[in-house]
Amino acid sequence: MLDIALHTGGEHPDLWWVLVPSLVSFLAGIGIGTFSERVRGWLRPGHEPSND
Repeated sequence: MLDIALHTGGEHPDLWWVLVPSLVSFLAGIGIGTFSERVRGWLRPGHEPSND
């Protein structure tokens, strides 16, 4: 029973096909969140950012 609870999937043969896209999408989300105000300014030049 303890073996099942401690299984992390490290023996999975296609683990890189899961980890690499997950890491890339996580980093893309961080980047989009960091620069979201700048991107909004490019898309809507007349829009003023709110303080909400």
